Amino acid sequence: MKLIFNDYTSGDIIRIIREWSHETQAEFGKRIGKSKETIYQYEANKVNYPISTLLSILKEYDISITIEKGSEKSSKR
Repeated sequence: MKLIFNDYTSGDIIRIIREWSHETQAEFGKRIGKSKETIYQYEANKVNYPISTLLSILKEYDISITIEKGSEKSSKR
């Protein structure tokens, strides 16, 4: 599945990865060393997470991301 990050908030990205893994917020949090409340705050966009957290999640769940330059039209927004 291809996920285009520009289409989602940072909280959506965490939620999508968690839902793909079929885990509760508590299970997901435990696996990455965060509390259920922290995962809730990330998903609700109440707290921004550092890139290091995202990289840890990607590594834990064996997910890779690719960064591509958009078209000229989309880069002029």
